[in-house]
Amino acid sequence: MANAYAPFIYNFIDMKVAKLWYLEQFNLMKRLKMNEKMRLADTMDMSSFHKNKQILFPEKTNKSIYFLKKGVVKIGKITESGEEDFQYLLKEGSIFGELALSEGENMNMIAVAVEDCMICHIDVDTMKKLMESNSALSTAVLKIMGLRIQKVERRLESILFKDSKTRVTEFVRDFLDEFGERSKDGAVVAKNFLSNKDIAKLTATSRQTVNAVLNELKKKGRIDFDTKTIKTNNLKEIN
Repeated sequence: MANAYAPFIYNFIDMKVAKLWYLEQFNLMKRLKMNEKMRLADTMDMSSFHKNKQILFPEKTNKSIYFLKKGVVKIGKITESGEEDFQYLLKEGSIFGELALSEGENMNMIAVAVEDCMICHIDVDTMKKLMESNSALSTAVLKIMGLRIQKVERRLESILFKDSKTRVTEFVRDFLDEFGERSKDGAVVAKNFLSNKDIAKLTATSRQTVNAVLNELKKKGRIDFDTKTIKTNNLKEIN
């Protein structure tokens, strides 16, 4: 009789081990004790999303915190006029949906997979209880929330006080700095997973402006790009 349950037991153990392994990949979760990680693994779910699939919908109640294990996600909100306003990108190892910790749910928030993604998500109440019992985790989450607010504020200041060419140029430099990696020849290379339309939305410019700025930077030798990668030999020269 016991053998009949063996596959189920093994699958359950394998899934729990996989969840614990996923949690270990997040710097935030390294602040948890093993018993706290086990508790979190029991309650969390894992989902995969293909490129361009929406993860968070503003018209639905989202009372979860999301951990991006793999891929890239763009985060934004729905404006009063009903338009999508994407504000920033997140790479693997990041969390999102943190507004639910203060507001109860992720009001008007949208999240879309820029690449194929693997995401872990947990109920916001579970996360709150962990934060209440672990001051280091609470401090780290509050720091993340503060940095997100600063990022949104910097974007707003850029839109208000900088011209479109400067916004696109600075976005390209910041993108390479965050998502790029050093190649053997010293260049900074990043996957070119954003369309000109994506960049236009993130910089509050037009697709035509993005195309013109990128081509100008390429002509000057500041960057080089094709359909797969974008790179620079010197981040400081992107201006």
